[in-house]
Amino acid sequence: MSPTILIVDDDDVTRAGLTELLLNAGYQAVSANSLQDGLRALKERSEEHTSELQSQSTISYAVF
Repeated sequence: MSPTILIVDDDDVTRAGLTELLLNAGYQAVSANSLQDGLRALKERSEEHTSELQSQSTISYAVF
């Protein structure tokens, strides 16, 4: 399973471009247009994959 990257940007064109770039590079991408939506998406995704996340030894987050 490839890593998932959360993209948060209020510009639709930038967000779509980054999403496409990451998908083409083999990553999974989740995008949101605001911090609140991004946190909500992250929470939903983590609830869906709780057992998967618990089995990984390292979880990394980067904010730019």
